[in-house]
Amino acid sequence: MMGLLAQINASMEQLKLLDYSGALNLGSLRLRTEFTVSIFYRSKSAGAKELIKHCPTEQSLQHVQTALTSMMGLLTRIYASMEHLVLLGYSGDCLGSLRLKTEATISIFHRAKAGAKTANSGRKKGNEQEMHLLYFDGGILLCDLQTTTTTQDCQYFIHKFCIPVESLGFAKNSRNSNERFEIWDTKSGNSAKYCFVIKISNEDIRKMLIRKLSKKLL
Repeated sequence: MMGLLAQINASMEQLKLLDYSGALNLGSLRLRTEFTVSIFYRSKSAGAKELIKHCPTEQSLQHVQTALTSMMGLLTRIYASMEHLVLLGYSGDCLGSLRLKTEATISIFHRAKAGAKTANSGRKKGNEQEMHLLYFDGGILLCDLQTTTTTQDCQYFIHKFCIPVESLGFAKNSRNSNERFEIWDTKSGNSAKYCFVIKISNEDIRKMLIRKLSKKLL
């Protein structure tokens, strides 16, 4: 049991968001660690159940069953502890459950003037950037992923842009490429004057996100 705890602790990453005046509770954060814990859950429980089949005595059977019950309870508590990401210093609404997180190459363009056919003006702002896109029920966060210098391998997100779902503009295809899509803020905030052209290398994730956005917005 202690060996299992050590492996799980080693696999779990600390997640922080800095410089974000956003949701106090961003909801379920599961995509990074839940997969690892699920692997432990399946492999370790399968091993314990296999031991049950070959227990030579009633006493040894009880020991294995007790260990299996404890293991399941531990993993259940770990799942519960990963349910919420708490952010300090924000008086806004919740963004809800985290539905998808992925790395993305993002080009930032200035917004077109009101009445234009597209949100993308074609005037690029700076170079392409590698960011992480976090898609919640209540909106999208674009963040940088950083590693602390004081604590080895401790990673955290630095918030760059937030687009709430109620003001999220979306186009399946970018004017620059059909392999990219565009998002923008139709109202206000630090992202309102930009159009974000998103490229996701993983085709399955790209299609999944477009499907989710299309279902929600179009």
